[in-house]
Amino acid sequence: MAILVRVPVPILEDLVEAAISKQGNIYRAELAKLIGASKESLDGKTSLYLISLMKLCGFAEADMANVLRKSKIVNQRGAITHDIGIPAAYLRELQTGGAGKGGVAQPGGI
Repeated sequence: MAILVRVPVPILEDLVEAAISKQGNIYRAELAKLIGASKESLDGKTSLYLISLMKLCGFAEADMANVLRKSKIVNQRGAITHDIGIPAAYLRELQTGGAGKGGVAQPGGI
């Protein structure tokens, strides 16, 4: 099952602009294709799949934990189902660069 995430428009705009500038001023449509999203989702008109949001944060060199903290999980029709709760210990690991086995932070209960 795919997880859809609604990111607040101002945060999404900042992510998209950062990703476009860091990737050599590519167009929005090219960025959307690169991360597997629709151009409408980059305009905040539809929700992003979590995997696409992760790729976008990577291209924008943004802190994924901060973006997720301000975002909402939505269902297929776009209705907000709940906030994204991230355990504080996991956020600390992400922020400090601490990681479990193999250099990947272990969520511990997400």
